[in-house]
Amino acid sequence: MEYRKLGKSGLEVSVVSYGDMLAEDNEENQKKVNEIINKCFEVGINYFDTAELYGKGQHELLLGRALKQSGKKREDYVVSTKIFFGTNP
Repeated sequence: MEYRKLGKSGLEVSVVSYGDMLAEDNEENQKKVNEIINKCFEVGINYFDTAELYGKGQHELLLGRALKQSGKKREDYVVSTKIFFGTNP
């Protein structure tokens, strides 16, 4: 995997990131996201993207749990999110 420095921060992020809109917070989707996150780490992806719009915040929950179950240290990956609409109706 190729990595690039993120500005002057010193962070090195993979040139490929993972992000999706698989949003419904249920056991089946959690299993899928866990598998995908583990595969991402296998191939060197350390940059993960989400947004509060994806399932009204549900994907952020799925991604957070998947990253936790991966056993990786927090300093080993970067998470970005986008905030615009909010999760309130």
